[in-house]
Amino acid sequence: MTSKQMIVTLGLLMIISNIALGIAPSLGVIGLSYPEVGRSTLQLIISLAAFASFGVSLVAGKLQDIFSQKIVVIIGALLLGSGSLPLFIQPGFNFLLFISVLLGLGAGLMTSTMPAIIATYFSGDSRSNMLGLNTSLKAIGGMAVAALGGILASFGWYFSYAMFLFAFVGVVFAIFFLPNDKAIRETQLLEEQESSGETSADDNRLTLVSTTVIFVIILGMLVTLLGGVSQNNVALHIQEAHIGDAKVAGLALSCESLGGIAAGLIVTKLAKVFRSYTMIIGFIGMAVGQLLIATIHLPMAVFIGCLVNGISTWFVMTRILFLMTSVVKPAAIPITAGVFSAATSLGFALSPLIINQISGLFSDQLATTSFFVGVGIVVILIVTLVITQFEQRLLKRIPE
Repeated sequence: MTSKQMIVTLGLLMIISNIALGIAPSLGVIGLSYPEVGRSTLQLIISLAAFASFGVSLVAGKLQDIFSQKIVVIIGALLLGSGSLPLFIQPGFNFLLFISVLLGLGAGLMTSTMPAIIATYFSGDSRSNMLGLNTSLKAIGGMAVAALGGILASFGWYFSYAMFLFAFVGVVFAIFFLPNDKAIRETQLLEEQESSGETSADDNRLTLVSTTVIFVIILGMLVTLLGGVSQNNVALHIQEAHIGDAKVAGLALSCESLGGIAAGLIVTKLAKVFRSYTMIIGFIGMAVGQLLIATIHLPMAVFIGCLVNGISTWFVMTRILFLMTSVVKPAAIPITAGVFSAATSLGFALSPLIINQISGLFSDQLATTSFFVGVGIVVILIVTLVITQFEQRLLKRIPE
């Protein structure tokens, strides 16, 4: 079942799943309202949401089995909608931290479940296209809510929480236009069991604990770790290298977000061209983008480097998601997608710690050096993929 209403609903939910990012521009204004709160404590508004998202992602797959993908998404959207409570309640700072936990739980449930939903209802190029759309709409949603959050905060920091009311629209659409996936998945499982005695392409499908799937998850975690290099360091690099000011840094990060939008739109077409070399080409693009940022100290070079890096990073990530959901047994997709989401969140969270530690071994200019470290890691991954022919082996496991 892939009706237009369902596709529109999925698109809406993809945007909503990233809405928690919209609170970041309001941190400064919130801090002015709570002068007794230190900077590190203030940043808990963001970090608590990230940790909550990571934690719930680990159990999201199990929740989908107990209830259904539809119910888990609805719960996630309701939790995001609860982020609007500061509009109606005069909150203390601890209440805002509680809201951040709810937002993280909601975002984690939704981002973990969306790939599983796509895998349930789409296959082949349609699945790749929908995963690409997921990438693009999440990037669009992230840019939109960040801008909207800043605008709303100008009227008062609590108004920035108004954007979470939008999540209730997603709840309504999900209730009416998402089908009963549990019945569909039970049918898929029954068909899989009935064909278990036959020789078929499904016999090559894998489970979460297989070495191949574990490597795919680690690969996804490394991609987000590498994605964190530019997110965490481009502004500092621009300052270190005297390339420009905060405005230049903001434009650079916007270019990276635009790259994510573009990647989602082109991944299926390019995958048909590059086939078993798709990930390798993507990693080469990441290396080129980061080298441009690190070596040519001009604003335009940084903009182009961020754009190329953004396209390549999300191009690889979308490809990994497609391959993972295609080689895993249907019954194992929800829990695998949940673990994958948790692992990628962990990779992004650990990025500054790991990259800075390695960069410090080579230079005191950590921000600039981090891009060279990123390139080094990418080169290792490229060599590994070439030697193992990993993507080619994954493609052979996908049923015709």
